[in-house]
Amino acid sequence: MKTYVKILMLSLLAILLVFTASVPVSLVQASAPSEAITTTNTTLPLSPEEEATLLAMRVEEKLAHDVYVTLYDLWNMPIFLNISQSESRHTASIAKLLSAYNITDPVDDSQIGVFEDPEIQKLYTDLIAQGSVSLADAYVVGATIEEMDIIDLEEALAETDNADLERVYSNLKNGSIHHLSAFSRAIENQTGTDYIPRLMTTEEYNQLTSSRGNRGQGKQR
Repeated sequence: MKTYVKILMLSLLAILLVFTASVPVSLVQASAPSEAITTTNTTLPLSPEEEATLLAMRVEEKLAHDVYVTLYDLWNMPIFLNISQSESRHTASIAKLLSAYNITDPVDDSQIGVFEDPEIQKLYTDLIAQGSVSLADAYVVGATIEEMDIIDLEEALAETDNADLERVYSNLKNGSIHHLSAFSRAIENQTGTDYIPRLMTTEEYNQLTSSRGNRGQGKQR
């Protein structure tokens, strides 16, 4: 990846805005499109860059899943449960690719919120702390994670011509766009204001979400 995933993960904490929830909680449903993941029978190995990106995406998808599971336990809002289930499919699709290419999986899915990398562990802790402030903050955490996923997946797609990786990354990107739209609507319903993207420009955000009916405003950079 041109922008290493950990840098993007850490940077999002510095630009999360704090919301205070002042309107009644609304139930927001979100269900991701079905993601059918298959791999081709290939013996061509991945490049070192492709392997590093795949490993980073495995950790990133687990981070998203674990954050949403924990925020669902905290707020009991269906959006977090529904999207965490989609993230389970995302991380499983990455794990399947690791197995297909005989790459050791760095992730233990059996423990929620547990990461070997201390920087990722701290990031998880910080995200949960941010998402515990208010329900609106929790939605902002979710939306920012999805922005980060989309940016990383776009970079991953630009850096590979491997059919297996392209197929999986494209499916994951489509799912993340859906999730971003859902979190954006949740923020707008909860606060009465448009969602302001943290990592994307106005144009990038609107291009991604316009087909799904969002009208959030983005920052310029």
